[in-house]
Amino acid sequence: MTDSASLAAEQLRFADPDNPYLAGDPGFEPVETVTPETAREQAAALRAAVREHDYRYYTRAEPLVPDRTYDTLFDRLATLEAAFDLDTDGSPTRSVGGPTLDELATVDHVAPMLSIQQSVDAEDVRAFDDRVRRTAPDASYVCEPKFDGLSVEVIYVDGRYVRAASRGDGREGEDVTEQVRTIRSIPERLGGDPPGFLAVRGEVYVPREAFREHNRDRVANGEEPFANPRNLAAGTLRQLDTTTVADRPLDCFFYDVLGWRADPPADDEPLSAVDTDETVPATHRAETDALDGFGLRTVDRTEHVTDIEAALDYRDRLLDDRGSLDYEVDGVVIEVDSRAVREELGETSRAVRWAFAYKFPARREVTRVTDVVVQVGRTGRLTPVALLDPVDVGGVTVARASLHNPDQIAELGVGVGDEVRVKRAGDVIPQVTEVIEAAERGPLRVPRDVSGVCEPGRTRRPGRVLYRWAVV
Repeated sequence: MTDSASLAAEQLRFADPDNPYLAGDPGFEPVETVTPETAREQAAALRAAVREHDYRYYTRAEPLVPDRTYDTLFDRLATLEAAFDLDTDGSPTRSVGGPTLDELATVDHVAPMLSIQQSVDAEDVRAFDDRVRRTAPDASYVCEPKFDGLSVEVIYVDGRYVRAASRGDGREGEDVTEQVRTIRSIPERLGGDPPGFLAVRGEVYVPREAFREHNRDRVANGEEPFANPRNLAAGTLRQLDTTTVADRPLDCFFYDVLGWRADPPADDEPLSAVDTDETVPATHRAETDALDGFGLRTVDRTEHVTDIEAALDYRDRLLDDRGSLDYEVDGVVIEVDSRAVREELGETSRAVRWAFAYKFPARREVTRVTDVVVQVGRTGRLTPVALLDPVDVGGVTVARASLHNPDQIAELGVGVGDEVRVKRAGDVIPQVTEVIEAAERGPLRVPRDVSGVCEPGRTRRPGRVLYRWAVV
């Protein structure tokens, strides 16, 4: 996790350091009260911030904000664009993901690797089902775990592995053919009777126990441990040294067909130009069975259901079993089984209309605050940070958590020695959510100066919860 306040300007690719939406959601006034000029200005800042968040998450695997904060920013931008009929050409609401790294070649995907709608609210899932059934009253669903890994496209021609690419911006990605080739669970040659051309989507991840062992080895060697399994997977795939990649414990599940044709492409036919033909399986379940028959590792713990309540029950059962899984999941994917119905439902420029992710709540654990320090960013922003007795939260050891700003400290009433509940917001960012048992010292107070760093005195902008020290 990267603190947006400590980012140097040269590290930011799309947004200025003072963009108010880099650190999160400062609070939005109702759209009905916004003037057209304010809407244009706010939308411009949101576009820059969302592009930066996309880049940090998809390309660098260093998210600046939790998933829910990102969703709030994205939804606000989409709402402004619709309400004020703003030009969306080049807007992140028209695409998904981030740009590719300069060090790796860029390739076009066979089919767009789009996102899916998501929510932690069961009513949003039921609303998705209502939309589906207006088009296909008899639709059924396949429920699968939603992996917290890195999406890749893998292509086979005549059963031979020929190319792999990262998700990138959803339409083009980084060529990681040699990196993915080192993953032992991905066959160099398919078994069974595969089509002449096959493009599949998979999720590269690091098993939980392998992640813990890898981090123990890094610490023993004096190296910095990875923050979470996804960071390890993402950082590894971008290694140019394939020996390093091969030494790291990557694995992969495959769960979707992006392209399928009986005949292989001609020698001069670009892979991205190959169209899927009528020999593709008619349902998602049949696709999965076919991939399994070819020797590709497919998603376990799937379930076929005919009504949405059964899908909600599947999510609850998987949530109960989450701790026993050897891979990180942050929810379940509920997707229409029939390929014909999927094509009828269609997609937007960013997301498919035939699938929905029902997210899990953030993991929470109890620990104790041992101290609170105040970090000072390069722009003078103060960020209070709670130092904690180390606690395992979802396979990641958490020893510090941001308290964000003085208003949150006051709201929580948190102090040194308190027993607190900690969660990883978006299953990424450690955050103190409540005080379980307060110590006798009482809550913290906002500091009056930071000796040796800058001149005493703090400023607070109207309507903001952000304090800055005035630097002379």
